[in-house]
Amino acid sequence: MSWEYGDWYEKNKEERNRKRREKYKKDPVYREEKQDEAREYYRANRVITDPSLRNTVVAKDMTYYTIGMLSRLTNLSTLQLRNLHRRGLLPKCLFVDERGWRLYSGGQVRLIVDTYAEQNQGQTTTADAAIEIKEGWKNAGKEN
Repeated sequence: MSWEYGDWYEKNKEERNRKRREKYKKDPVYREEKQDEAREYYRANRVITDPSLRNTVVAKDMTYYTIGMLSRLTNLSTLQLRNLHRRGLLPKCLFVDERGWRLYSGGQVRLIVDTYAEQNQGQTTTADAAIEIKEGWKNAGKEN
């Protein structure tokens, strides 16, 4: 029978992590060492991006927009947009990047902007806007 680290770790990870957290709290030298390692890892692995490019992500010939860009285009705050998602008035995002940020396709952005523009002009209610967005959401996700 061979020894497998993965099997051992699965059985012992809770205790191992508890001891590691304890040592981190009690030992200032260990804590400083781990913080230095974390800083070094961040410096080595961070991706420096142009701040003007943080509002869009280009992948597979599609451009996706962040919630910040959607906020600017709709004149709704990011908090308001997140609340609309939470309340089910905006469907769940089809696209998420590696950071967990919501991403919207160009078609979804147009759908939201147009629908909320109609609502702001009094042409539709919030409930009707939500229905209109839900109906067009998946197809809009395929549009750039």
